[in-house]
Amino acid sequence: MTERPLLLDEDLPREAGDIADACASVPPSSGYRAMLQTLFRGKMSGAAIALVIRQVVVMALSVGSSVAVSRWLGPEVVGRFAILIFVTQGILGYFGDLGLKAALIRKRGDLAPTELASAQKVILGISITFAVVIGALLPVALRLVKLGPENYFPAAVFLVLLIVRNQRMVPLALLERSMRFNVVSAVEAAESLIYTVLLAALAFLHKGIWCYGGAMGCRDFLGRLAFYLIARPPCLRFSWASIRPHVGFSLVYQGGSLLNMATLAFPPIMIARLLGKNAVGYVSWASTLSLYPLVICNAMARIYLPAFSNAASDPTLLRSRVEKSLRINASIAWPACAVLVSLSTPIIALVFTEKWFPAQPLLYAYCVTAMFLAVGVPLSELFFAQDDAWFNLRLCLLWTIPTWTLGTYAVIHYGLFGFAIFQAALQSFWLLAFFHAREPKGLRVFAPLREPLILSAALVLGNLLVIRSMAISSIYRLAVLLAVEGVICSLFLVRMVMSWRTATGPAEASSALS
Repeated sequence: MTERPLLLDEDLPREAGDIADACASVPPSSGYRAMLQTLFRGKMSGAAIALVIRQVVVMALSVGSSVAVSRWLGPEVVGRFAILIFVTQGILGYFGDLGLKAALIRKRGDLAPTELASAQKVILGISITFAVVIGALLPVALRLVKLGPENYFPAAVFLVLLIVRNQRMVPLALLERSMRFNVVSAVEAAESLIYTVLLAALAFLHKGIWCYGGAMGCRDFLGRLAFYLIARPPCLRFSWASIRPHVGFSLVYQGGSLLNMATLAFPPIMIARLLGKNAVGYVSWASTLSLYPLVICNAMARIYLPAFSNAASDPTLLRSRVEKSLRINASIAWPACAVLVSLSTPIIALVFTEKWFPAQPLLYAYCVTAMFLAVGVPLSELFFAQDDAWFNLRLCLLWTIPTWTLGTYAVIHYGLFGFAIFQAALQSFWLLAFFHAREPKGLRVFAPLREPLILSAALVLGNLLVIRSMAISSIYRLAVLLAVEGVICSLFLVRMVMSWRTATGPAEASSALS
């Protein structure tokens, strides 16, 4: 029985204007007329829209679940859950699939049934092994975090649920390879709805820690079943030889995840020991607030690896997709970060209260981090698609080692202000990724960022002028100013999106629509 190839070049048609956009030395400043076709034509555009809608739904449901938890559950239950999740799923969540999902997505050519079934069994074996090891260490771990023996059973349940959740990796790889993000988004939005409804109902019934266990259990089992029924991956074969070519990439990919985890662990470990929990609270607040400009960019990040891997054999198409990704991400995140930084003083005073002003330098630093992340993530996925995972690993090392050495020195001698300066300066290592990405002839990595940078600088200067000329003394004035700048940023984003296909002629447009 022959199977249809899982992802061919015709499965992901070239968007009209890809080639013309890549060949043009500078995007034209006029001719932005095909907005509807630009927004909705092509699988890459459809996938981005589906993921953005999914992100909006998940965020709305997350707000609902947070309200339910805050009303009907006490901080003791929420704290227990946070600790148990960290102990049980914090490590296994990073290593559950050993990077095999990404390896399957980036593979060029077809995926063999034996390859898929073998990957599924390896992921299951790895998940069970890690769960057993963590389970055996639970008595020690729970004593360290000062939780009693009554938490053993809930912790074991959370370990089992993560094993179940990891079994979606192969079906997800199949769906993401074929760019069926509308299906993925629908299932994940349904999962969030199930989780929110059950969590709220069980919280109303005062079921304690089992509010989370019941909601997560239904979500994970139903999600796993849905993805299996949709993707239908083979399950009854095994051959180590079929997945051996993926092991090298998977280990490097997982090594990068481990280094990222070590970097992120610096504030709760080192800053907590040196400056106390209040300092960690300031860092956490600033980093969380700076992530809001990245919400849409993070939603679209799952597109890049399959889209770039599919275009790897066509340098012109690949260059076009990389440049478009850089342009759209910078157009979304950079103006938002500029507004957040330049209006941080009235935002903190009127929204968060003055007690958070000590974290303002950290907010500046983490906004710089967010700006580099917005355009750095597509480049990282490009390197993975080009079999250059080692460069990403070296880049992670360049973040982790200085963080635990120079970062520690900065915290000891200069406190949170020193850490803020260090955090902002650390992002300069992203420039190595930009210069490395330019090695393929013709790839422009700085030109797509010119207009977002100009708008961001204009917003900063304009806001500083507004703050100096008039007092933003009420939240209503702040809301009006944010609304006006939101309209400006939205119009600019639409202009950027429309510029994708300005060089498209009628013939190319009709072929893209067919």
